[in-house]
Amino acid sequence: MPKTRSKKGGVSSIQEKYDAQRALFASNVTRSMEWRENQLRQCLKFLDNEYDAIAKALTKDLGKCAFEGEITEIEVVRQECEEALKEVRARRRAGRRAGAKRQQHTATTITNQPSTRRFAPHSFALPPFSSVTGPQPPPSPPPVS
Repeated sequence: MPKTRSKKGGVSSIQEKYDAQRALFASNVTRSMEWRENQLRQCLKFLDNEYDAIAKALTKDLGKCAFEGEITEIEVVRQECEEALKEVRARRRAGRRAGAKRQQHTATTITNQPSTRRFAPHSFALPPFSSVTGPQPPPSPPPVS
């Protein structure tokens, strides 16, 4: 197994890191809504500030012209970030309203957990631009002979 040097100077294997990440995922520990909102705002700011560099990289690495890169990569990520940001804000507002209800009705508990479908890609600093292509059309049936 390949070894990598950690920030603390120790050597660990990729398998150890993988196992640690799986254990963390299985523990159901999630980031706060404030952290998620901040990451999404930073992603939007990054898209605005580094638009030219991203467009150049898309042209160089994927051969996309500026227009194609903008509509198939940059704008897709921007729209996903904005949509997720709206949902995070709505969940935070719902959590504040739920707190007042929880004091009156102690049997009611509202868990403010994000859906993994929406938030998993945004749990990291930035989503990978080349992997975001939006929904894929279903495969076409084979031609009938």
